[in-house]
Amino acid sequence: MKKTFTLSPANLKGARLQATCDNEFSLFLNGKPVLAGDDWSQNYFREVGDLLHPGKPNSLAVEARNQGGIGGFVLKLSIDSEEGKERIVTNETWSGSRQFFGKWKDPNFGDKHFKKVISLGKMGDAPWGPVFSKPQTSSLEVSSEPKVAKGFKLEMIYRVPKELQGSWVSICSDPQGKLIVSDQKDKGLFRIDPLLKTPSVEKLNVELSSAQGLLHAFGSLWVNVNGKGAGIYRLTDTNGDGNYDKKVVIKSLSGAGEHGPHALVLAPDGKHIYVVGGNYTKLPEMDRSRVPTNWGEDHLLKRLPDARGHAKNIRAPGGWIARFDKNGENWETIAMGFRNTYDMAFNVDGELFAYDSDMEWDAGTPWYRPTRFYQC
Repeated sequence: MKKTFTLSPANLKGARLQATCDNEFSLFLNGKPVLAGDDWSQNYFREVGDLLHPGKPNSLAVEARNQGGIGGFVLKLSIDSEEGKERIVTNETWSGSRQFFGKWKDPNFGDKHFKKVISLGKMGDAPWGPVFSKPQTSSLEVSSEPKVAKGFKLEMIYRVPKELQGSWVSICSDPQGKLIVSDQKDKGLFRIDPLLKTPSVEKLNVELSSAQGLLHAFGSLWVNVNGKGAGIYRLTDTNGDGNYDKKVVIKSLSGAGEHGPHALVLAPDGKHIYVVGGNYTKLPEMDRSRVPTNWGEDHLLKRLPDARGHAKNIRAPGGWIARFDKNGENWETIAMGFRNTYDMAFNVDGELFAYDSDMEWDAGTPWYRPTRFYQC
């Protein structure tokens, strides 16, 4: 949606922008990103006086999305100048489109491709109520020009409709260059073809979800499921029709949540797969271990468990990294003692690195162990 308006040439004293949307929005003022939000019950705001042009045309542009049910967007721009107060609000004078057109967010793009919008009521009407009377929420600022390293380019491929496809937490690519992703909860696995002008997205016909580790290797898709049915699965397309019609449980795991089973990574030797589990993932039975297996709980002083109850019954060895061969056999423990390592990577020399995360709520306490990188 867009709105073009001209301010008086008087000197500005200040301007405050408020907006919210059912369900999410990104807002631009004179081509600059200013606000973003994903909770219609919040009153998002920002001071924007420095972005307005007195005596000249100004442009508001918003990308708004609904995730099911009734949708709506509301905005109020309150301007204070030497000549008095002005107010820009959402109403029938705005224009909108269901399609994107070139640089539609730019102030000089115009609105010839847009049609008049429909007003769903006055501020305060049901079902949303007087959202702008609620405490103001600091803006979720977004950047339309994120910084990337020299020689790289960043472009939007697909925006995930959360209500339909969930929150994607893992990703890998297959030999055809397609991407495979997993929802964090129960909405399944999806395959995206990013090479098409309009990327296609299909749900895979497999009864698996909540995979926080995905890897395509050795002619199969390896899936590390977190929570219900936790474990490592091998999916194979036996007849080449693009569907994974064979599912084999490689190893069942005991673990769930943000500290459960995580990433799968192909080893530099091309013969093994490495897997990582957070400290809520019980170390499964191994065939061998590079780590001495005589760990124990040998505290001299009385244990002081987390006051919130987090991990109060978690004991050594904690989080771990293991590997297995291309057949899913010959399991070997590589490292342990982590809190919640989610992912890992090898450098060009074949050295393994991992990042241990979480427990920021303990920051400032004597027992806080900061997040850190490990060389394993």
